[in-house]
Amino acid sequence: MIAASVVGICLAMMSVASAGEVEGEKLMRATGAVATVDGEEIKAEAFNAKMEVVEEGLGAEIPVELAERFRDQALDTLIEGRLMEAALGNADGEDESGQETSEELDEQLRLLSTASGVHEQQAPDGMRSMVEQLQSEKGHRLQARIDAHLRREYGLEVSKEEVREFFEENRRFLASSEKVNLRKIRMGLNVDDREAVRERARQTYEAIAGGEMSFYDAAQTLSDSQFTGAGGEVGYVRRTGIVEQVADVAFELERNQLSEPIETPYAVYIVEVLDRRPERAAEFEELATGIERLLLNNRRQELYRQWVEDLRQEAEIEIHLENIGTAGDDG
Repeated sequence: MIAASVVGICLAMMSVASAGEVEGEKLMRATGAVATVDGEEIKAEAFNAKMEVVEEGLGAEIPVELAERFRDQALDTLIEGRLMEAALGNADGEDESGQETSEELDEQLRLLSTASGVHEQQAPDGMRSMVEQLQSEKGHRLQARIDAHLRREYGLEVSKEEVREFFEENRRFLASSEKVNLRKIRMGLNVDDREAVRERARQTYEAIAGGEMSFYDAAQTLSDSQFTGAGGEVGYVRRTGIVEQVADVAFELERNQLSEPIETPYAVYIVEVLDRRPERAAEFEELATGIERLLLNNRRQELYRQWVEDLRQEAEIEIHLENIGTAGDDG
């Protein structure tokens, strides 16, 4: 729920940025209950708090269509939250370990956020850290409760057979491809002085091969690559991760072998292979835990959407758009 809202907001922000200057509309504000869920009101304060978060990121005025999208996202989030609270019932009470309930965490968050009468963003670093820690703990608690509910009511689990099946179907994609640990010198080919660049590359290669200059020093002084500061070291790369002409040469070199100058349409390269890692087949025992997490997360998202849809269908929900308008409206 929270992740979906964040993604929606980010996409909306991107669309505003790409649209350029657009005639603005003030963000929505509520003056009364924004919705009723099974007879219980969702107050204006909860809705307005979400709009204030959006305003901090985008400013007070945004296009009308986008303002309505944020309004709808906020309503969905608040309604889903209310439905979940009701569905999870009293499972949020103090657990057997004696840890605080979510209500107690909420109270601590409220007290910290209003301590000394300062806004959270202006609070001392230590106080902000405590607020963030409590928010994180509250989020983990909620996710654990949701998972427990989905396991109990919807059968949230992944079998060993499913993990094995995924591995077998994707074995070739899970294999570790051949890699070389590479360092390189790059000299860009100037249209008006290509021969001079070729000659400088040849002399550099001969100086390195003859022991007159180290690869590191040559990279530091002669290369125009982004890796110049690291003495030309690129690290381990796959064949598809570097320029094709360079890869064709590099993946034929032995460990600690230096290449002669390699010319591409845009530059001349000199490379040295420091190490090689051969292609390695995927091993089920090494990947099983990660695959299980992946499948479980996918299943969790599917069942969560199903659960929310079931809750919506079973609940009596009324949305009060008449109580929502742009800031400054009379009603």
